[in-house]
Amino acid sequence: MVNRTDQARNTVYDGVEIGGVRSLDGVIAHEMTHGSLRAHFGLLADGRYPGTLVEGYCDYVAGGGSLSDAQALNLIAHSQHHPALPYWVGRQQITMALAKPGATLDQVFASQAKF
Repeated sequence: MVNRTDQARNTVYDGVEIGGVRSLDGVIAHEMTHGSLRAHFGLLADGRYPGTLVEGYCDYVAGGGSLSDAQALNLIAHSQHHPALPYWVGRQQITMALAKPGATLDQVFASQAKF
C-alpha cells in the first residue's frame, strides 16, 4: 500500500511522526520483493515464515526501511512500540545472517520456517 506520495521528490508519507517518510522507490522495491518471495517460496510464504523475517528481507532488498538505526535504537532503549520496529529488527537479522560465509537466502528462510 502506498500512502501520500511526492513522485518528484521520490517520497512517501504515512503521517507517522517517527519514521513517517520513506523513498517511493524503496516502497516499490519492498512490495515487489513480497511478490518475489511468494514466487520463490510459494503463495503461503507470508504465513510460513515469521513476519520479521519476511518484512526484514523486503526492507533489506529495498535498501532500508522507515526507521533509521538511531530512531530504532532509541525506540528500543525506551521500550516504545512502533509499527516499523519489527521490520528494522528483521532487517538487522537478515543482514547478519546473509553476511555469514556461504549463507544463502534459502538456508536463512529454511532455518526459520514455521511448518
